[in-house]
Amino acid sequence: MASPHATCTAPRRLPQGYRTRGGRPAGSHRPCGRVVPHVRFLLDTHAWVWAVLGDSRLGRSARKALASLGPGECVGLAAISLKEAAWHLAHGRITLTDAGAGWATWLREASSAPRLEVLPLSVEVAIESEHFPDSFPADPADRLIAATARVHDLTLLTADAELRGRTELRTLW
Repeated sequence: MASPHATCTAPRRLPQGYRTRGGRPAGSHRPCGRVVPHVRFLLDTHAWVWAVLGDSRLGRSARKALASLGPGECVGLAAISLKEAAWHLAHGRITLTDAGAGWATWLREASSAPRLEVLPLSVEVAIESEHFPDSFPADPADRLIAATARVHDLTLLTADAELRGRTELRTLW
């Protein structure tokens, strides 16, 4: 997943009150197209952990998608995935084969890997998470991850059958 040849940086944010070239207020959500253009896919929490650990449970299509990243392209991770991973690591639900430095160190290093961009929980993501139908999975983390994919116009790499079966999302596994 990581490559020494490319790193991702967040796009420069304009000060409040400024307008973009398209006339939108700075920091406003773009109605279509990728908000962060260099991010190609969004990783669900388990997909991110499995990719970092080299776990064979990472789906074949997901592996191909990660391998297809071009120079300067990244994968995204919803900020809520950091909390999910921290909980699973702290409670022993994810075990590390080399836990010498501890799970907190692993989490810090894994979340700052090259070609990974942590996408924030923005107002747009919070609002979008409440626009799903009642039949959508109720888990707040799943809703926020799905909303992050929609707001940023990204395909979600996930093994979660409940999310993969949804017409509201583009998924790959």
